[in-house]
Amino acid sequence: MLNGPSSAGKSTLAAAVRDRLGANAAIVSLDRFFPMVAATRAHDWQLFATLTEAMLATAVAFADRGFVTIVDTVFERAESLERLRAVFGERRHHLVAVTCPLDILEARELARGNRRPGLARGQHDRVLQGAAYDLVLDTHACTLDDCADRVVRLVV
Repeated sequence: MLNGPSSAGKSTLAAAVRDRLGANAAIVSLDRFFPMVAATRAHDWQLFATLTEAMLATAVAFADRGFVTIVDTVFERAESLERLRAVFGERRHHLVAVTCPLDILEARELARGNRRPGLARGQHDRVLQGAAYDLVLDTHACTLDDCADRVVRLVV
């Protein structure tokens, strides 16, 4: 479970981990669920909670069928973490915090051009709260290869 603010590098890291793990690995990303609803739909808490629930159920379906499942998400509220615990139950899982300094997040967000300005700042301090992480990764201080290798060592 990769959790962190927007533009921290979760999706890039998830792909690198999946590629290292091979054919029995899958990525389930919250970002992939937003296009499933109309673009005119307000991005409010109700939508976020619904998509988070669908993402977690999808991750469980992959895991229950033998896939090492890498979840790329943002715990927007404490309820997100509570839902993870409820949906995953006793299934083995690891929480990985993915972050970097705020100025780097904001520079990445600006360079991407597909994120609402200020999203990374708004998420920076709050999305990593309330959980005990098995691993904390600073994607600015460590290379992608190092981060991916550390996640792989955690899950195998």
